[in-house]
Amino acid sequence: MAIQRSAAREIEGIVALLASPDAVTRHTGAARLSTIGPRAVPHLVDGFQAASGHVARVAILKVLETLRDRRGLSLALDVLADAGREPATAAAAIELLGAFLDGESTHALETLGSVAVDATRPELERLAAWHTLARMPERILAPLRRRLARDDNPVVRRRAEQPRQAGTAPPALDPDAVLEAAAARDGADPSLVGAAIRASAATVPLGTLHRVIERARSREDAGCDEADRIEWMELRAAAHVALAGRRSRVALYDARDTVAAATRPLPHGFATALAQVGDAACLDAIADALSHAPADASPETREWRARLLDAGRAILDRERLTRRHAAVRRLVRRHPDAAQALFG
Repeated sequence: MAIQRSAAREIEGIVALLASPDAVTRHTGAARLSTIGPRAVPHLVDGFQAASGHVARVAILKVLETLRDRRGLSLALDVLADAGREPATAAAAIELLGAFLDGESTHALETLGSVAVDATRPELERLAAWHTLARMPERILAPLRRRLARDDNPVVRRRAEQPRQAGTAPPALDPDAVLEAAAARDGADPSLVGAAIRASAATVPLGTLHRVIERARSREDAGCDEADRIEWMELRAAAHVALAGRRSRVALYDARDTVAAATRPLPHGFATALAQVGDAACLDAIADALSHAPADASPETREWRARLLDAGRAILDRERLTRRHAAVRRLVRRHPDAAQALFG
């Protein structure tokens, strides 16, 4: 039965609420559309095509997830095939596909598997697909797990080796939601948060990145095991790179103090951040780290020394520091070998 024009206009008006910048308005519209049910699907699909921003698109996909209509499945498949897809929209499409994993169609399962193993796709999409698939029986996951165990991406490999515990709710996969949740409370997945940072480094609020760094640092200091500590440190490094890419020094103290205390090589992001936004005060930290990294050590340590030296030289050039500057004189006095290496 065709929908009367007045009813259609009403549904279109409710769909328009999903583009509101106000979250309460969007949630109200989503609840009303879920109640309307399948009659709303054509209007949701039309609204998705007409939407000018990812906020509305994500909200529409989330409503379609609750309705479990096959027209929503088709839309999700189209989103993931679109080369211009936004990270948040792709994540919502992956969650929508998850609603069809228990159905008769194999399209959702096949597409999620393809996304998970596709090395050309963004890291966040691959992790999102794997987390969505992790609810499936092990007999289905085993071939994917074996393939991902050989993946070039170490984050994807680690996630595939650590299946989600039974009864654990799937994480939020929208990059903005992942970052806000990680900044607001403990218990975040550092791999997903790191991937979210890399997916939206240019747009995430600087304050959110700062809070993520503080949360990650607190987890490292809480006495977690070595594997977890490395993951949280890699997350901090990713956040520092994102801040440095936007020329922000809001958390420079954390990168500087971490490098100064390092007794072994750190994730590359710390040296990268110092090279991009480090100041004269960072030279002592670099010298401290160099003193703990002998030149005749392992290839990993030699690479760490080279990155530290590159960062120090970048600071000298950017800040126009000469041997007459107070920070450089102090460096020569305290760390003559490091000073010679930097100026050599």
